[in-house]
Amino acid sequence: MADASQAQVDKHVAAGGKAYGLKNYGDAAEQYALACEQYVAINSKDDPDLLFLYGRALFQVAVQQSEVLGGAPQREDEAALENLAKKTKAAAESSTSADARFQFSGDAEDSGSESDDEAGGEEDNDFETAWEVLDLARTLFEKRVTDETGDAAAATNAQLAEVYDILGEVSLESENFEQAAQDLRRALEIKQGLHAESSALVTEAHYKLSLALEFVVADDDRKAKAAAEMEAAIAGVRARLDADGADADGAEILKDLETRLADLRAPDAAPAAEPDELTRQVAAAIAGANDLSGLVRKRKPESRDAGAAAKKQA
Repeated sequence: MADASQAQVDKHVAAGGKAYGLKNYGDAAEQYALACEQYVAINSKDDPDLLFLYGRALFQVAVQQSEVLGGAPQREDEAALENLAKKTKAAAESSTSADARFQFSGDAEDSGSESDDEAGGEEDNDFETAWEVLDLARTLFEKRVTDETGDAAAATNAQLAEVYDILGEVSLESENFEQAAQDLRRALEIKQGLHAESSALVTEAHYKLSLALEFVVADDDRKAKAAAEMEAAIAGVRARLDADGADADGAEILKDLETRLADLRAPDAAPAAEPDELTRQVAAAIAGANDLSGLVRKRKPESRDAGAAAKKQA
C-alpha cells in the first residue's frame, strides 16, 4: 500500500514538473501541493524537497498575478489551489520547526481594514504563503544538513542556497529589502562554499544581493555596499571571460553590470522617490535582475568550477 501511495506522490511531482516547465505555474503548484499532502499522509512529516518545489511554484503564481493590473476573475482551479495553499500555510504556521522571520505589511493589527485594495491584499497573501512554505523548507533543510557529510551535505547545501535565493526574491517582490538582503547574503555565503568565486552562480548571487542592498533605505551606506557586491559580480564575469574567452553574451553581461555599477557610484542628485515611483524602480530593477540572471545561466557549463573549488579548499 505504501508503495502505491509513493507512486501517487511521484505522479504528482512528475505532473508538476511538466506544468512548471510549460510555465503553467498554477497547475504546477496544485500538483506539488497534492504531492506534499500525500507524502505527509504516508510519512507523518513534511519533505523539504517537495515543499521547495511547491513554494517555488507558488512564488511564480504570485508573480504572475501581481503583473495583472486589477486582477482577474478567479477560476475554479485557482480556488482549489488557494484552498490547498491555505492548508499548507496553516501547517507551516503550526509547525514547531518554522520560525517567524518575516512580516508582510498586511499582517499588522489593521490587516482587517476594508479600505485596503482587495487585489493588492491577495497579492500579499500569495507572496506570504509562498514565503512561509519556503521558510519551512529552509528549516527542514538546515536540520537535514547537520546530520550529513561529504557529497550528501553538499547536495543539501546547494538546495538550501536555492531556497534562500527564492526567499530573497519573494522579499524583493514584496519590497521587504532588509529581509531580502539577509536571505540573499546567506544564499551567497552557501554558494561561495560550494563553487569558485568565478562561478556564474556566485556572480548571480552577488548581483541579487547588490539589488537588495541598494533599496535598504535605513542604511546610509547602502549604495557603497551595493557597489561592492556589484564589483564582485563584475570580477567573476571577467575571470570567466579570461578563462573561457570573450563571447557576445559575456560582453553583454559585463556591459550591463558596469553600467549598473556606475549608477550606484553616481551621487544622489534627486530627492527620495515617492512610494509609487519606488515601486516602479524596484519592478524595473527586479526585471533587470531576472534578465541578467538568464544571461548568466546561458553561459556554457563551467567544467573548471569543481577543480577551482577543490583548489580553494586545499
